Amino acid sequence: MTLEFIALVAIGFIAQLVDGALGMAFGLISTTALLSFGIPPAQASAAVHTAEVVTTGASALNSRPLQGRTCRVMVTDERPLRRR
Repeated sequence: MTLEFIALVAIGFIAQLVDGALGMAFGLISTTALLSFGIPPAQASAAVHTAEVVTTGASALNSRPLQGRTCRVMVTDERPLRRR
């Protein structure tokens, strides 16, 4: 493995962490990093969109067991009632 490949994997990992935490910015961080390595804009865009398709597909497969059901969590400031 070359040093450039390891650096690109590390940047992708960091971009995915930011995307997971904020829900955005994967494309921005990844494209900027690829362009800074001298990769042409068309190839950088294609690489980022391919990665987004793969991660979206993995997310869809991961949520498949729920079959459209969502979990609801109710948060209140009230204390639970005590039984007497």
